[in-house]
Amino acid sequence: NKSQPKQIRTASELWKIKRNCLVLQLQDQAYTNALKTCQQITKLQDEERPEFRILVTQAKLLIRLDCYSDCLKVLNQLDLIYPGLGGLEELYKSLKFAENQVICDGHEEQVKRLLEAQILYKLEKYPNAKKLYSDLLKYSDPNHPEFQDLNQNTQLKN
Repeated sequence: NKSQPKQIRTASELWKIKRNCLVLQLQDQAYTNALKTCQQITKLQDEERPEFRILVTQAKLLIRLDCYSDCLKVLNQLDLIYPGLGGLEELYKSLKFAENQVICDGHEEQVKRLLEAQILYKLEKYPNAKKLYSDLLKYSDPNHPEFQDLNQNTQLKN
């Protein structure tokens, strides 16, 4: 009984297999494995322009795993590769940093800065987070439900 030689798969076939694997890992809450799978999928794709949803999923997983510095890198990569898309706002809402109330609906740059401020705070880089919160407060609507939260965040310890 000689075993059959392994069938060589195309990048497209491998991508589909990895994507299905990622879905199962997310369903099973195997976040560390899902993050590795995201990275493998990115390598199978055009590395200079990985799929938007994979990068957003990767950012969500990095936050879930408390890897905030790496998440900032992915956010910056998202912003460089896909400027002006609504994915950062979607990411912000999905992370529930502010109970799905986004102070700057439709303003991509402000949403990105709010995400960065939240992550910097988690990294205990309080002066940097405080500066971003202060800048965001200047352009926010005082009647918005999240205005008070931003105002409190500007009182962060240094």
